[in-house]
Amino acid sequence: MPYLIVVILILIAVAVIAYRYRIGPVAILIGSIVLGLVSYFIVGIGITRYSGVGRFYSLPFGQDRVRDSDILMSVVCWIIAWAVLMYAISSRSGRSG
Repeated sequence: MPYLIVVILILIAVAVIAYRYRIGPVAILIGSIVLGLVSYFIVGIGITRYSGVGRFYSLPFGQDRVRDSDILMSVVCWIIAWAVLMYAISSRSGRSG
């Protein structure tokens, strides 16, 4: 688990550096990976705590019975959702007028 935290912090640092040097697509890609992973775990743990069940929930695929393919598809969906959101926000803020 500590390795996952270190990897996420490194990805955040790379995204911040890419954003600072105006490398937008790289910052969006790395930022969406970080936010997708974090969102996946926060939502899964939050649903588990709220429902009082001792199992991790994988959303949108897998629910309480999780296979490797469910985890992969769920994480990819979260990453794509964040990438689309970040692209939409960055393209709106980049427009003048």
